Amino acid sequence: MKALCLTILIGVLLLIHADRIYSQPTQTKLHKSNILKGVSENRWINTYKNLQDIGTFHIILNKGQINEIQYPQNLKTSKGINFQSSFEAVQKIDSIVREQLDTASNQWEVYVKTKYTYNANGKVTMAILYGWNNITHQWENSLKWGYSYDAAGNNILITESLWDGSANQWLKNTKEEYVYDTNANTTCYASYKWWTSINKWVGITKEVSVYDVNGNITSCITYDRNSTTNQWIASFKFEYSYVITGEIILSVYAEWDGSQWVYRHKKEYTYDSNGYISVSVSHNWENNQWIMSAKEEYTYDANGNNTLYFLSDWDATTSQWIGQNKNETEYIYDADGSYSLSVWYLWNALNNRWVGYERVDDTYDGKGNLTLHVEYEWDTNTCQWVGRRKEENTYDSNGNKIIYIPYQWDVNTCQWNSLFKATTYYSEHSIIPEIPETHINVYPNPADEYIVFDINNISDYATVEIFDNQSKKVLEQKLQVTGQIFISNLAAGLYLYRINNNGAIYKGKILIY
Repeated sequence: MKALCLTILIGVLLLIHADRIYSQPTQTKLHKSNILKGVSENRWINTYKNLQDIGTFHIILNKGQINEIQYPQNLKTSKGINFQSSFEAVQKIDSIVREQLDTASNQWEVYVKTKYTYNANGKVTMAILYGWNNITHQWENSLKWGYSYDAAGNNILITESLWDGSANQWLKNTKEEYVYDTNANTTCYASYKWWTSINKWVGITKEVSVYDVNGNITSCITYDRNSTTNQWIASFKFEYSYVITGEIILSVYAEWDGSQWVYRHKKEYTYDSNGYISVSVSHNWENNQWIMSAKEEYTYDANGNNTLYFLSDWDATTSQWIGQNKNETEYIYDADGSYSLSVWYLWNALNNRWVGYERVDDTYDGKGNLTLHVEYEWDTNTCQWVGRRKEENTYDSNGNKIIYIPYQWDVNTCQWNSLFKATTYYSEHSIIPEIPETHINVYPNPADEYIVFDINNISDYATVEIFDNQSKKVLEQKLQVTGQIFISNLAAGLYLYRINNNGAIYKGKILIY
């Protein structure tokens, strides 16, 4: 029964966060390397990204939300304007409570809550999901996520734990590790699952990425774990090429057959004078050569929005492009230049006319915050727009979103049914960038064999770095709970240390003789 409840709860969470992701504005500008962000025009990259999302549940569940929680006052509204407030440095999301509408009593009833904890630098270090027990009328532990960061503030570890009510303790479930280069580009990502039967972490998937000097990703290789050898085995890769101005001109997809990379697909891009993709041509690798398969053409309005899309397939018999799909998008703006109405059309070749298929209406408040988002579908039987989805947002005086309610249209009752209500609570948080050296005791100093850093509550992911007098890093390792490191292999001289204990930074000097 307990497992069933947990499964239901996770299912609810997936639905909630899938709704959240689904509600994000549609990407319409196919500009430069936006192709790597999974824009709709790149179908097979999208397939890859979707597979990645399935394999990395937690990224869907929390990654985007954590960024919003880290910087709640530095978000762009739909108008692209940053609204600041006097609370920018100290106001953080404390918790988010979700409620469901009881149709019998027409009352909102709480069912899940997420509580956030921050470190001295204002970074989220822990998020705990609670479920409401209607019998005891208490919040009960359900899921917990932990976040660790490097000295530069990059998220290097995400852990997920499940609550075992019988044993009254948290059980390891999954973890994700991230490695970055000096430019904060993710060079390695790996996900793991905890296997209780063997009491160890088992790899699920890994990605290794390479970037050029301009920070453009040039290759990304995905690995799967071989359950027999417990080794990472290459699965597939993407390679990207750019022009000097940074526009991507080629993307290639290949699969590993056990001994070598085998090309499968490639896509070439052409741009207009404004830097937007105007044409993309797809090829398939067949009989040791590239064969054209599809062509996509784009037209934009003065604001850079994709207003016309035309898809053609290559007919090898006639050596001609055969039109398959034609989409048109119409945008209407309010007085401040924000989308107020967006309508998408499909070309009906049979009737030789445009037929609407999707419409979005947006409403904003005086500060540019999106207060109402409504999506419609065209009903070909009744020849009218039918509601599909609606979102209502309420903000406080500082521009923080405090209430979010999504709805779905019920075709049977012809009315909007709320899915849930999410209420966000904020609290003031003091951000302390660094903790002075005098707050910890370092001994022996001078030292010749080992040094102990006397720090309370050393986390499992604390790291220590040692630099020589030329600022060259000579040692970097995990800091054990004892706080002790061995330095006998270092030459005599003056060194600097830097410790990152779950976001709290300690700096100082040590002398080795």
